[in-house]
Amino acid sequence: MTKETYISPLGTLGPFPRLNKPDTKFNADGEYKAQLVVPAEDAQKLIDRINKQYEEFYNELTEEERKKKKKPKLKLKKADLPYEVDEDEGTVTFKYKLKALIKKKDGTIIKRRPIIYDSKGKKVPEVTDIFIGQGSEIKISTLFYTWYTPTLGAGITLQFDAVQVIKLENKAYSPDASSFGFVEHEDGFSIEDQAPFDTDEDDEEPEDSNEEEDDGDF
Repeated sequence: MTKETYISPLGTLGPFPRLNKPDTKFNADGEYKAQLVVPAEDAQKLIDRINKQYEEFYNELTEEERKKKKKPKLKLKKADLPYEVDEDEGTVTFKYKLKALIKKKDGTIIKRRPIIYDSKGKKVPEVTDIFIGQGSEIKISTLFYTWYTPTLGAGITLQFDAVQVIKLENKAYSPDASSFGFVEHEDGFSIEDQAPFDTDEDDEEPEDSNEEEDDGDF
């Protein structure tokens, strides 16, 4: 319903970012996604901006609905806010997404994608082999998009307007054992202790030594 732009603090991309190419697994039209992990001490301004934008929208919408439905005590449902605080890690994760296609009521189709810049401010070509992967350090020009549906309630979405890549990591997500809850055991199997696989000559099948073949010349 409303849009406002804000530059995020510098953060680190979380698992499974989709900045170069939209994800079509759950949405055939495609959706760009990213989780921006920011140290808690740097995240508060963005949190405050989200909360302020959301509360203003929620209060205005509630007043409109109360007048429209003539229910002065009406309370609208609230959708989850697009960030999570991890007190143990001392970080805040902001969740971004952007639909790759918008279909308007008149049939018009609008294609969208985040504009990507390098650390010098130079635009990265749309067609490129550069993959912006987990661990990349980026800033996001953020759009605050407020919305309402009877099912989900009043919500706010963080959308990409543009992305600046300060430090590039182009490796795909590869979780370590701790992400599954495993811990290290000192005595036990270690892949580093294993000799590289090599074929033992003694295990090879013996050659067929047919003496008649030695006498013939085919």
